[in-house]
Amino acid sequence: MALRTYPPLPGSIVRRKIIDAMRVRQADLAEAMGVSKVRINQIINGHAPITPEMALRLGTVTATEPEYWLRLQSDFELFEARRRLAPLLETLPRLSAR
Repeated sequence: MALRTYPPLPGSIVRRKIIDAMRVRQADLAEAMGVSKVRINQIINGHAPITPEMALRLGTVTATEPEYWLRLQSDFELFEARRRLAPLLETLPRLSAR
C-alpha cells in the first residue's frame, strides 16, 4: 500500500493562515475563541487535535468553514493510522458476499 505525501499538521495551517497571515497573536485568537492560550499553543504545536468544538470556534472567529478544519484533522489522523497500521492492513483478508 503506497502512502501519499504527509498531509500538513492542522495546527501548522492555523499558524500559517491565522497567526502569520492575519497577524493575530495566539493570545488574541484564544480570547476570541473563548479558550485558553495553552490550548491554542497545543493545537499549533501538534499536541492537541482540532476537535469539532474547536473547528466551530475557529470557523466562527475566522469566517471559515468548520468542515475545513475537521477535514484537515481527519486527513492527518487517517494518514497517521495508515502509516502505523500498514503492515497489519496488508495481512487482513478481504470479505466477500456469500
